[in-house]
Amino acid sequence: MKKTIIALSILFISFMLVSFVIEIKNGDTNSWTKGGGRVIMSALPLGLLFLQRTPFRVPHILGYYALLVCTFILGAIFHFYDTYKWWDVTLHVVGAMYVAWLGLAIYRYKVLRPSGIEISRWIIFLFVLGIAALGSAIWESIEFIGDMTVTSVMQRSRNKDTMTDLIAGLIGGVIVGILALFRNKPLEGKKV
Repeated sequence: MKKTIIALSILFISFMLVSFVIEIKNGDTNSWTKGGGRVIMSALPLGLLFLQRTPFRVPHILGYYALLVCTFILGAIFHFYDTYKWWDVTLHVVGAMYVAWLGLAIYRYKVLRPSGIEISRWIIFLFVLGIAALGSAIWESIEFIGDMTVTSVMQRSRNKDTMTDLIAGLIGGVIVGILALFRNKPLEGKKV
């Protein structure tokens, strides 16, 4: 697992560094913030390696990099955000689903394993939905802060874009929450 994470991280960080240098050479005045942020986000899985125990496995890391490819490479570098109007909303749904999936991993690792007891499926649903909503709120906050300080391209129509993205995030959370609601075996522990 560690070798896979290291290889993916080095590959992705290298690509982000190259795109960062190209943006600087092309005179992009916002490249320090955008490019630097992309490099930091690419290195995040390496930080997980320093944790002794983590609930995240290789599929979680692969999902993370797939989301970064869709956001940074296809969306920003290859301009999918401008070319395909549905790209942004779709990424918010998928991104929230991914965050909710991570929430389930955290639940299994931090709640289910230590306690070994059954927890109401509705609590799991609310937990997953809450994690997805929090992830969407953080994502929109980053877009808003970027728009107010540096990029001025993420929030094109401000309120409409923000609300559409937050609703898309909630939809993603509801989808994974419903899946978690109806899955019994991996989510339930022993009854006491």
